[in-house]
Amino acid sequence: MPFLEVLGPGIRGRRIPLVREALVLGNAPTCDVCLEDPDLSPQHAAVRRVGETVLVEDLGSRLGTFLDGVAVTAPSELHAGDVVTLGDVRLRYGQAPAEPATAGPADPLAVLDSAETVTTMEPEVYAELVVHHREQLLGRAAVWLGRARRLFWVGAAVVALGGAAFAVGMLAFLGWPPALLDVVPRPPDMFGWALAGRVLSGHVAWAVGLAGLLTVLLALLVHVLARSRARRITRTIPPPPTSWHLTPHPDGP
Repeated sequence: MPFLEVLGPGIRGRRIPLVREALVLGNAPTCDVCLEDPDLSPQHAAVRRVGETVLVEDLGSRLGTFLDGVAVTAPSELHAGDVVTLGDVRLRYGQAPAEPATAGPADPLAVLDSAETVTTMEPEVYAELVVHHREQLLGRAAVWLGRARRLFWVGAAVVALGGAAFAVGMLAFLGWPPALLDVVPRPPDMFGWALAGRVLSGHVAWAVGLAGLLTVLLALLVHVLARSRARRITRTIPPPPTSWHLTPHPDGP
């Protein structure tokens, strides 16, 4: 994940992960990254992500924005190690290495039991360490929600099939409408025609409908469990911060 590391003054070492497509930097409280430097403009500069490319752009600031000592007059691409200067604040651009894939626990939600203090982390540390894991868990819940929806419609179709088969046999037994008897013979029993082993077609239709109903109930259960997991993830691991308010420390470097 790309990030900006604050080099100073007073707030050295803070990392700002570029988790959004655009971040506005300045000293206005409404900025995505609010830097308490009176020399900065309210909206001083912007950092934008365009695909895999990260650009820095000056927003008409009073003192200007500099990239490795050169004034930024148009959107300029950032590379690892580049230093962006806004007034007295210097920001170094970097790329955090991708974490190797590791096998997760049997129950991916087990990690949430030890994540009660996650909201006390520094915002940039939280975003880097947690946001990908949170999205992975929510993605798994979404997969199960999709499976539940498909299972529901399969069950509903099976219920409809069984109901239609039973209805045809019942209507044929009642002889209504008369034109139906021109298509199928009249069954000797209200539960339809006798099949192999003297099993009535109506009983088979009921069994098919019951299987479909059980499938629908299973789909609803899976849906409830997946939705409950998604709510638990959202409640236990809240979304990452989208703005940072950086205040220099009086005794900072």
